[in-house]
Formats: sequence, structure tokens, C-alpha cells
Amino acid sequence: MPGLDSSPLQYFDVLTDAGLTSNDAPRRRLVVHEPVVVRQDSAMIVALPDGEPAMQVTYDLDYGSDSVLGRQLRNFSLSNGEYASQIAPARTFVLEAEVQALRSSGLGSHLSEAEILVIG
Repeated sequence: MPGLDSSPLQYFDVLTDAGLTSNDAPRRRLVVHEPVVVRQDSAMIVALPDGEPAMQVTYDLDYGSDSVLGRQLRNFSLSNGEYASQIAPARTFVLEAEVQALRSSGLGSHLSEAEILVIG
């Protein structure tokens, strides 16, 4: 998929414009009944049970005290339109050290700062 402006907003807009259709086919509902934790090095994602039928997302960005980015913590409720207003327009970024590591691995050499937001 093309990266566009490095946010999912254009995909969200196209899908929203396409609209919804009803479907009577049975669907399996995914429900978290107990905590699920996935870790890799210092990164982690956790799914916790919640009594509400909607999905709540907490995002904690923390590159550590030496980073040019300070810690950022944000909660989102995906039942009240926050995906459309807060998440879909958000652009992804990469730290300068991460760019150097990717390019050393032979990845991303076709990209410039015009296509990606580089911090650092």
C-alpha cells in the first residue's frame, strides 16, 4: 500500500465515502477475557479485558530521558469518533538513528524527507 502522507487518513476517507452495507452472515466477535502481553525488547503491547463493548486504546510513547521526544501518553475511545479526528490524521515518523539503521540494512533508500517525517 502506498504511504501517502504517512497517515491512514486518505484510506479512512475512501472507506468512509464507500459507506456501509448490511450483512446477515454470522461473525465471530473477538473478546479479550484475560490480559494479553506481547513484548519485544523495550516495546510492548497489552490487551486488557473491559466491560464496555467499545475498544479503548492507550498509547504511551517513551524513547527514554535522552530522546529529543518527551514521553507522551494518550487515551482514545474508538466508539466516539476519535479514530477519525485523532488517529487517522496522525502522521507516522522515524528517528534519525532509525533511518540510519534502516539504510544500513538496505531499506528505505528511495525515500527522502519529503516522504517521511524524520525527527532528531
